[in-house]
Amino acid sequence: MRVLFLTSRLPGPLFRGDQLRAYHHLRQLSTRHRITLVAVHDAAPDPARIAALETYCERVIVVRRPAAEMAWRALAALPSQLPLQAAIYDFGALRAALAALLSETEFDLAHVQLARLGPHLARLHPLPCVLDFIDALSVNMARRATFDRGFFGLAARLETPRLAA
Repeated sequence: MRVLFLTSRLPGPLFRGDQLRAYHHLRQLSTRHRITLVAVHDAAPDPARIAALETYCERVIVVRRPAAEMAWRALAALPSQLPLQAAIYDFGALRAALAALLSETEFDLAHVQLARLGPHLARLHPLPCVLDFIDALSVNMARRATFDRGFFGLAARLETPRLAA
């Protein structure tokens, strides 16, 4: 199968849990499937890290995370019920990268990691999709809303009901 694997962070060992999980999914899936990875990253990634991912992926496409656009999208989403994480990851460069990729490559399945990339599911239609939530983010946010202070506490209090819906 040809698999489109979409992540909100560049996978790799020795990083955060979602990155480690994605890395091992890629490692296992690559033994039987052809994978194109689309990952969001803050800056130009280390070439050695890309080379390591190319061991498992037919293609690795890195989309730079535009901080200003993401902040604007979070503000614009405040009056809605959309999770702020989903709003900020629904940015133009990622939409364009996915549209270009889907126009040139026929995939059998999309694996989308984390609820924050949920808005892209509609753009992948009619491609069958697996949405990997990893964990109960709504529970995590509810806990953080109780314990975090300052900006992060406020953000968690705003995000909790949005994720629970």
